[in-house]
Parts: sequence; C-alpha cells; structure tokens
Amino acid sequence: MFKTLNKDLLAGYLMWRVILFISWTDLRAKYRRTLLGPLWIVIGLAAGSIGLGLLWSVLWDIPKEEILPRITIGFLVWIFISTSIVEGSNSIIGADALVKNLSLPISFYPMLS
Repeated sequence: MFKTLNKDLLAGYLMWRVILFISWTDLRAKYRRTLLGPLWIVIGLAAGSIGLGLLWSVLWDIPKEEILPRITIGFLVWIFISTSIVEGSNSIIGADALVKNLSLPISFYPMLS
C-alpha cells in the first residue's frame, strides 16, 4: 500500500512543470478583469488584521506591536487550513472528467488547487 502511495506522490511531484503551468494559467484567468488581481487578498487580510488589531488592543489593553503579528499569523493559518480543506476536496470533484479519462496520478489533482 505504501509503495503505491509513494509511487503516486513521486509521479505527481515529477509533473511539477505541468502543475505550475496549469495553476498559473488558472490564476491569470481568474483575475483577468480585475485591476489589482490577487493583491485584493493581501489588501483584505491587511485591512482585517489592522482593524481587529487596533480594536482589540484598545479593548484588552495589549500593545499594538504585540497583537498585530499574532492576529495576522492567526488569519494566515486559518485561511490556509480552510482553503486547503475546501479546495482539496473540490479538486477531485472538479476534475472528475479528467480522472475518468486520463491516466494521471491521483496526487496530481490536489496539487493543482
């Protein structure tokens, strides 16, 4: 069982150029008509972190320099975990036609997300 898993992961990893190309093309298509593109995600994270950091530093009497990095890191970890769960589960569902018709490693599809 582990030999099959290791072979599948290695085969998926060796296709990194294809995965990078498809991911880059998907990102460009997703943010094609926006002015700032994926920078909106960074701006939203910064605005939320600064807003909550300033509010909570006043409410809890904690220095801003101490709470802002903690809030920002907490947001980043939470966004990473929730996006990994949602996008990872949707990657196989969204690629069902490819899974049925192409002989690619199963680890290929979550690496695209």
